[in-house]
Amino acid sequence: LEVTLRTTTRKTEKDAATALFQRNVKASFLIIGLGVIGYFAQDYLGNVASLLGSLVGVPIGLIFPNLMHNILAKDSPSGVRTLNYCVVAVGVVATIVASTTTILNWSEGAE
Repeated sequence: LEVTLRTTTRKTEKDAATALFQRNVKASFLIIGLGVIGYFAQDYLGNVASLLGSLVGVPIGLIFPNLMHNILAKDSPSGVRTLNYCVVAVGVVATIVASTTTILNWSEGAE
């Protein structure tokens, strides 16, 4: 929640009270939205968790760290940079495979 709110909030807000109010409104809508998804997908909560894991967890674990390393460590050897891109490619494939498997087996996961 904190990451989402920090990335969607403008840093040029002059009035702290207005910025706090906007942040709270965004947090409220995000929580209400997640609650609505949870309510309508309650029979498929395992699938929703699996889909979120494949669409969010794999990129956070395999894709973003390697891309950030290549951006921040521009003077790293080309072998390290190539290996980072290989891990990114594995992460993209893993994301696609895991998401596709979850979607194709959606009806089997009903509780």
